[in-house]
This record gives sequence, structure tokens and C-alpha cells, in this order.
Amino acid sequence: WLTAWDAAFGLIVVLMIAGRWVEQRSGSATTITGEPATVEQCRRYDRILLGVAGSLWVVANVVGNHVMR
Repeated sequence: WLTAWDAAFGLIVVLMIAGRWVEQRSGSATTITGEPATVEQCRRYDRILLGVAGSLWVVANVVGNHVMR
């Protein structure tokens, strides 16, 4: 299940979280409406991103390794 593509996908997810963290720490993080983002909103973003990315990774591996072969 672990290939270079999986590592690249994981790196992209980690960089997205790191970028959001840097944005939050700089004080320039905003919501879609332009209001300042709170720490809780950034944590919610992280949880949702990890859940969606993890689910997509599992589905892609199941389809690629078991259904498509």
C-alpha cells in the first residue's frame, strides 16, 4: 500500500496543514467571508482535511490494489 505516490500524497497533506498553521500564526488567516479565523476553525480544518484525505487514500488503494487488478 505504500508507494512513492502515497508518500507524495501524504507530503501534500502535511504541507497543507503546515501552511494553514503558518497562516494562523502570522495572524493573516481569514474565513471565506473575510473575517479573522480562530484557532478552533483551523483545528476543524485540520480534522476535516485529515479525515477526507485518509478516506480518499484508503479508497484509492483499495480500488487500485484489489478492484483494478
